[in-house]
Amino acid sequence: MHVRAANSTAQDLSLRAYATMLRPDPPERERDAGYRLCEEALHIDPGNLIALIILSTKFSYRVFRGDSSDPQADIQRAEELASAALQIDPDAALGQAVKGDVLLAQARYREAIDAYGRCLQRNPSQVSVYSGLASAHCYLGEPELSIAEIAKAMRLSPLDPRSREFYFNNAQAYGVLQDYEQALVWARRATATAPRDHRFPLFLGLLTLAGHEGEAREIMRRYLAGNPPIRTISQWQRSRRPTDAPRFLLFRENYIAGLRKAGMPEE
Repeated sequence: MHVRAANSTAQDLSLRAYATMLRPDPPERERDAGYRLCEEALHIDPGNLIALIILSTKFSYRVFRGDSSDPQADIQRAEELASAALQIDPDAALGQAVKGDVLLAQARYREAIDAYGRCLQRNPSQVSVYSGLASAHCYLGEPELSIAEIAKAMRLSPLDPRSREFYFNNAQAYGVLQDYEQALVWARRATATAPRDHRFPLFLGLLTLAGHEGEAREIMRRYLAGNPPIRTISQWQRSRRPTDAPRFLLFRENYIAGLRKAGMPEE
């Protein structure tokens, strides 16, 4: 990634933040500390490329997680930061990656695929973008392409610490294919590596769809007792990306029925 001549203090702050973000699944307090470092860096140097890129992910991921109090405002802020980064360096692979994340949050799935593709053209080793590619294909009702993208990512980086992202991608894609047993295999792998992930309800819904209703109800009881971010079906629905793909809409309908069987409250 090209970095223009920058204030050395701002660059030091943003690189410290980047080191934190490179760790697999950093604790929330460390991630928030990294974002604060980037805000300090931009206060010193509004054109610091690394800080712009990292802060764009802060706002787009808030939307992905379903814990944004104002999704439209967060998407707009993420877009502003990503656009500023690409204006500084149009060839920045990570800049294209965060632009893809913004487009994914905006439900502009074909454009997101194009942005992720530009990232990989510039840096083929940027394996993390395959998760975004897989998600975009899934929302478009193309689970076969989603699974193919994840297979490619796992061949390129079989020990990647972000593999749980790929597991969640495959769980969702096989769910769209209505192969619930295979979906559950991947969901179990995902939840084993990230038991507190905000996508944990995916595992519970797939359990019931695969015929494991008793296990799902017991795990749901423990899940709800832990005060998770997603506690109701209406919360879960508000956090989902829009789509008009019939295959994905059918999966979503079946999955919501699965959550009800597992005991998730409506409101």
